[in-house]
Amino acid sequence: MKQNALIKKEYKRNLFSYKTVIFFAVFILITGLNFYFSYAIKADLINQLNNPAVDLDIEALKNWLATYNGFEFLFNFYSMSDEFQVCIILIFAWMGIFLSSELARQRANGYGNLLVIRGGYSNYAKSLLTAQALYIATLFGGVILIQIIIAFLMGGADTLYYETANGIYTLPECMLVILILYLKLVFFCNAVNIIASSCIVVVHNVYFIQAMPFLGFALIPSIVVAGLSSFFPFVSYLQYSIVPACYLSYIDVCDKREFAAFMTGIILFTVTAIVMYLISTRRLRKDYL
Repeated sequence: MKQNALIKKEYKRNLFSYKTVIFFAVFILITGLNFYFSYAIKADLINQLNNPAVDLDIEALKNWLATYNGFEFLFNFYSMSDEFQVCIILIFAWMGIFLSSELARQRANGYGNLLVIRGGYSNYAKSLLTAQALYIATLFGGVILIQIIIAFLMGGADTLYYETANGIYTLPECMLVILILYLKLVFFCNAVNIIASSCIVVVHNVYFIQAMPFLGFALIPSIVVAGLSSFFPFVSYLQYSIVPACYLSYIDVCDKREFAAFMTGIILFTVTAIVMYLISTRRLRKDYL
């Protein structure tokens, strides 16, 4: 089977499956819960404005309400909210179950043998991982678009900027932040998927590989950083390199140490993914069958 044909087939097989429904259901339901809390806060502010207390600064409250728009809802979710952290952990578990273990699963059921005989292991692994990368990019593109629509339906669009302690983000800057968030989600999830998938070279147990994105890249790093930072405060910055809820969330580029730790994470994941992929393809070209 030609490489492009295999990529197209795998992409469609993933996209038009129940795993897509699960992904959107998890992300949208958890997003909706977070947006509900933001909506409740905004409703309370409106109620205070309609029934002002004697000592209420009405002008300040009006200014606050003016900035409580769809961008506020969206960025509240991505600013390491509890809901976002839960969502990322579940998505990593989803990725391990349905994507990262696919190479191992196809090897176990014999389907991979057929594809390797026809085109070689390198073309087979490259095609499958490319199809999964496109699939992940499609899912996050779709879910962020839905999030934006829901955020502005609930938060309103009276103003089209986002105000923080560091200044005001204009509409183009807000869209740039959203694009960066999207690219981060796509990059890191694909990097984790490639690393976990490539572990087939040393691990043949499908269930172990299924658990790897959740255990190895979400749960264990979070526990390690939380435990060590109690004794070594500087370790807390490692969370922006290895804890997914941190490096996938909104990053304050004005904090140089935070941003440096995040860039370290990008380099670490890139190098690890490339090395693991090259090792696995080089060895399994000879030892797969």
